[in-house]
Amino acid sequence: MLNDLHEHAVAWMNRLNHTAPASQSSSRARSLHERVRARRLLGEEGSNLVEFAFVLPFLLMLLTGILGFALVMFSKQQLQTAVSQGVHTVAISQNLPGVTDPCGAATTVIQSATQLNASSMTITFLKGGPGGTAMSGSSCANLPKDTVVTAKILYPCSYAVIFNWSGSCQLTAIETEPVP
Repeated sequence: MLNDLHEHAVAWMNRLNHTAPASQSSSRARSLHERVRARRLLGEEGSNLVEFAFVLPFLLMLLTGILGFALVMFSKQQLQTAVSQGVHTVAISQNLPGVTDPCGAATTVIQSATQLNASSMTITFLKGGPGGTAMSGSSCANLPKDTVVTAKILYPCSYAVIFNWSGSCQLTAIETEPVP
């Protein structure tokens, strides 16, 4: 019986391929309907599912890559915001009564400004531009007016787990501000 259906569908497809030109709209519509019916009789209705099964892994890899990249960019944005707040804290904390360690206050501000792991951050304060001398503790206090203060944060990328990737990367955020 199945063999008869298959032969019937093949004969129907052969007959459709040898029809008159499709200049009349009714014959074209009928022809399309008959072709769809013949394909169903031939058993081709599951081909879409098979094609989707072939494409799905690539779509999932693309989606995972987009999400991983978005997480890295979100972390970078958090670091940049935190370093901006930290360098501003160092700059405005100069010559304020009761503030003996502006770098310590700025470190606290930076660590609380992000949702990232604070113990993984490497925070450096520099007197001058990005190539200046490092400061910490009391050397951060009593800087002269218009001295440029730079804050730099290094943070390791921990998103390699998503991709099962053995490489590593490091996010860096640097901000400079003069002492008012």
